[in-house]
Amino acid sequence: MAICRYIGGMQVYVPRGNILENLVRDMRIWRDFNGHNIPELVQRYGVTYKTVYKAIKRMRRLECNKYQPDLFYHSPNLPHPVRRPPRRP
Repeated sequence: MAICRYIGGMQVYVPRGNILENLVRDMRIWRDFNGHNIPELVQRYGVTYKTVYKAIKRMRRLECNKYQPDLFYHSPNLPHPVRRPPRRP
């Protein structure tokens, strides 16, 4: 009854949670990946080879970004690069 009083007559969207579940699955695949066990991961997680390869690619990219920042992104916490004035002819 409390729910009826609170949201009665309203349209409510409740996500299925697939995005979060897929991210957690990808993190587990990455944790269990040793470089030579793709068929084992396919069996263990009940997914296709393509899904395992995509998960590894996605997690590899996240790991890389953690240690190697983007050259073209300027964080507000970092000092601005020094720019030299243009040379005059």
